[in-house]
Amino acid sequence: MKKSTKAALIISGICAAGGTACVIAGMVLGASWTDVRSSFEDSVDIDHLPWRGYDPDDDDWEDRLERDSGEVREHHDQGYLDSEEMNYYDGIRKIDLDVGLGDVHIIYGDERISGDTVGVETGSGRISARKKGSTLKLSVTGELGESGTMNLLLPEDLMDEIDIEAGAGAVYAEELRAQKVEIQVAAGELGIDGELSASEVSLEVGGGNMEIGILDASHMELECGMGTFSAQLAGLEEEYYFEGECAGGTLEFGSHSYPGTAEVNEGDRSSARKIEAECGMGSMILTFEA
Repeated sequence: MKKSTKAALIISGICAAGGTACVIAGMVLGASWTDVRSSFEDSVDIDHLPWRGYDPDDDDWEDRLERDSGEVREHHDQGYLDSEEMNYYDGIRKIDLDVGLGDVHIIYGDERISGDTVGVETGSGRISARKKGSTLKLSVTGELGESGTMNLLLPEDLMDEIDIEAGAGAVYAEELRAQKVEIQVAAGELGIDGELSASEVSLEVGGGNMEIGILDASHMELECGMGTFSAQLAGLEEEYYFEGECAGGTLEFGSHSYPGTAEVNEGDRSSARKIEAECGMGSMILTFEA
């Protein structure tokens, strides 16, 4: 690794620490990306821009165009759900989950859920749900110093995609399955006791923690800044091609350990399973069943 690359990675790590502190402060105060988007829409009035189909001669903008989903909603309706209730959404193929300051439990096998139906069981805090086509966008954050809580009930049928962003919150699941899975953990925590199964996964940890019981995928992009990432990989070590880079932290792949700074390649490039891993000053531990 070039000295300039090492210096850049170290500087990036320091900047990441400062950014993580800012993220924690914002999430503790109850902010989420949904709130940012909503504030932008309210201030700019994006629905009234010419390319969104707004008729400047129509003053009754609250009764304007139907949404793609066929539902009509007022401009300021942000989709917030009442607490302590169950909501069902049909025709869902993709989940987009944003967790600020809160706890989310992902559950499979509930008898009330089947096919492409998704259930959202609300608890405390502010919980927003928006359906756009076959995508369900969910946001969970705290309110007045209280963490948000939600149970997300998923069907047994394989979904197309699951995207999760955890700021200062926590996401827990017994298992997670989809064709594609993307997870970003800033200062929060994500734990999967059982198996995360997908064709393609992208998993990123900033200053938080991610633990996965069994990680089963064909192509994996893994990144850990100053936090911790650990997973047991499905299959055998010789089935993988591993390409990794470490900048001051700890990187382990099966029987190989790369402390400090290193660029490594293990296995055959033609292998069916491929991993691209980057570790900053944190810890990334990838093991196999003994």
